[in-house]
Amino acid sequence: REAREEGILREYREQAAQASDTLTAHLGNLPRNVTEAVLAETFGVPLANVRVPRATVDVVPRARPKGKKPGKELRAGDAKGFAFISFPDRAALAGALHLDGKVVLGGR
Repeated sequence: REAREEGILREYREQAAQASDTLTAHLGNLPRNVTEAVLAETFGVPLANVRVPRATVDVVPRARPKGKKPGKELRAGDAKGFAFISFPDRAALAGALHLDGKVVLGGR
């Protein structure tokens, strides 16, 4: 389990490093079926870059203790629930930041 979590964190850090410019925002709690096109349409401005990390293999959740909600399956090709969006200018980024903390695409 720890090796798997470390691999996920390593991938996350690598993607964050690629998105290190100041005009890139991290979006979280995205639905598994989100696409780059949907994100571009949501912000209504031409985006410099959209990266939606996707699962490369099927992931079946482990059994949980009684009374706990089971995890959801993640199929190869499903979005991992987060994305990095690079905006063309500070005004576009500022316009997007007003959505911070709001449910926009339904979340997970």
